[in-house]
Amino acid sequence: MCKIQGVIIPNTENNKHNFFYKKGEGDKKSFISILLSIADESGVKDSNGYIKTYFAKFKAFGATADLINTYFKPKDGILVDAHYTVEEGQLKEDGTKYSSQPVFVIDKVHFWRGNMPEFKNDKKSEEKSSSAAKAAPAAAKETFDVFNI
Repeated sequence: MCKIQGVIIPNTENNKHNFFYKKGEGDKKSFISILLSIADESGVKDSNGYIKTYFAKFKAFGATADLINTYFKPKDGILVDAHYTVEEGQLKEDGTKYSSQPVFVIDKVHFWRGNMPEFKNDKKSEEKSSSAAKAAPAAAKETFDVFNI
């Protein structure tokens, strides 16, 4: 498992699955699939002088998927604990298989002050933020952490 920080890529006309959520029903768990833009931390730059960026697909299930869908939106930064796996290719309607795809499965989401509604940076909520930070992890300790940075 590793910590990965990135920015959630919004859907485009050509790709409607960069941010895809399906609520669980009955015995089926909720599911979310997000595409993250991850900057190269080594500082390596491309030929245009920009820091190299990589893109990776992330998935989450159950309460973690619900939490991401509730508190994050495209273009938000996110920090996750995730593990790497390779999905087996699914069968297409014509009987051929999609190629296997690498994917990160999110095990835990980390919040920092700006991500949760009660942590807005205004004068009225500033006093509430320290008590909310203490109470929030107790509500779903296995799913997320709150960082005051």
